[in-house]
Amino acid sequence: MMKSIAPILCFGLILCMGIIPSSAAITDNELWGSYGPEGSGNRFVLSPGTLEWIERPMMQGNTSGEDESGVADIQAEAKSERDENPFLPATASRRPLYKPGSLIVRFKPDVADSPDRLARVSDTMHSQLGATVAIDYSDLGLPGMQVVQLPKGVSVPEAIEAYSRNPNVLYAEPNYYRYCDGDPEELKHLDLPTPAPAPVPGSGGGSGSRSGRIPNDPGFGNLWGLHNTGQAIIGINGTVGSDIDAPEAWSITTGSQDVIVAVIDTGVMYTHPDLAANIWRNPGEIPDNGIDDDGNGYIDDVCGWDFYSDDNDPGDLNGHGTHCAGTIAAVGNNALGVAGVMWDATIMPLQFLGPDGYGEDADAIRAIRYATMMGADIISCSWGGGDDNRALKDAIDATPALVVCAAGNEALDNDVVPHYPSSYDCANILAVAASNNTERLAPFTNIGATSVDVVAPGASILSTYVIPEWVEVYHDPMDSLEAWDADAPWGLNTTYYMSAPSSADDSPAGKYSPNAKVWLTTKNPIDLQGLQVAEL
Repeated sequence: MMKSIAPILCFGLILCMGIIPSSAAITDNELWGSYGPEGSGNRFVLSPGTLEWIERPMMQGNTSGEDESGVADIQAEAKSERDENPFLPATASRRPLYKPGSLIVRFKPDVADSPDRLARVSDTMHSQLGATVAIDYSDLGLPGMQVVQLPKGVSVPEAIEAYSRNPNVLYAEPNYYRYCDGDPEELKHLDLPTPAPAPVPGSGGGSGSRSGRIPNDPGFGNLWGLHNTGQAIIGINGTVGSDIDAPEAWSITTGSQDVIVAVIDTGVMYTHPDLAANIWRNPGEIPDNGIDDDGNGYIDDVCGWDFYSDDNDPGDLNGHGTHCAGTIAAVGNNALGVAGVMWDATIMPLQFLGPDGYGEDADAIRAIRYATMMGADIISCSWGGGDDNRALKDAIDATPALVVCAAGNEALDNDVVPHYPSSYDCANILAVAASNNTERLAPFTNIGATSVDVVAPGASILSTYVIPEWVEVYHDPMDSLEAWDADAPWGLNTTYYMSAPSSADDSPAGKYSPNAKVWLTTKNPIDLQGLQVAEL
């Protein structure tokens, strides 16, 4: 398959996934499987019966004591729309804007072009504040760009002011947080009828016809964005033909493994049975030998990298990245689950967003540089935020890949309130808004006459998904304190409790003693080995 043909189909595929306000999994007769290393991975479900529909904004507390400039303006401009539009995340302003104690600095080219001069100038500047270099991007193709860790007592605004006064500094900016567009933390399970097969000759066999090529994947009938026959999605009848004409494109090509799509997101469940055959493998790396075989700076990066945790397991504990990957290139015509826009493609899993769906620009930049170094043709960025960061823009400008960016899910006009990275004026960015199955703009999607390039199916999209398998590692009914080492005045409270008959209380007599520094600790340690994202 010619590589020049496949990206055309991939263009259509990213239109479908660029904005994903809903994530999904499908069940096959209640068949649940467990995947991942040592059988402790994440659950998934496959079938045409159940759509897990997600439309919930992130909710996070503000960075403590840090400058929050810009939020008030955004709130004021969006207030009227927010009052009228239930899809707009009214809590978006409660997200932290940037990482405290962290700064991205870039020195001017005449300094950055000389490693010796860069070392002298940067060391002098950092020492004045007591700052240290956490990441230096010079060896990654972005000379003079550094992530700086600030000492305690120096705020981000103070540091920016200090660095900006230095004539050798090109810019100094906060290390902004970015959020995935569509948060799969709260699921609404909606039963969908299994649609009748489309009346196409050769349907189910993946064979060609004058109406296009229909795969035999059981969930295909619910993929309205690929083939809209007017089928009802969450009770709404679709508009026939309101899709990307995927079957017609599949009559020409179903893609190519030569096309590498880097999914920079929450990670990807690379062992998912509907994705595994299309996952990128690093040809220069020998698995699990503890050696950086290809000399790219990453040890055992067999199928990508996790820049959030800085390890070689880019798995997904959130679900958003896996959902995007399935829309792009779930294996088609394999009688399993769903079909991606490209049946054949290579997905490179790169994680920079954590389990809660947010990550920092510093890690996004590393992921973009990795994708570029390892030959990605397309980079998927279904995430963003409202703050401009020149460092992130520089990283995008420096990659030859097509960078497909979500326009955002705040129901705002990006021409007025920009959403980054989709609003950057980069020649290689494709900014995508979302439509629904009736060929209208999705009510939550951002728009922009000049800042949004295309609109594509993006509401109630069915795809591969991950459901974390929660394991209870400790339980105590708190009817006694025998399993605990309890300093006085800890004791049992039989009047106030979450569940009968009692609770542990540091003031069971009703008089709270402030700053007493008394402890209630388990007598035996709780083993959390091999587990992630612990919750109480």
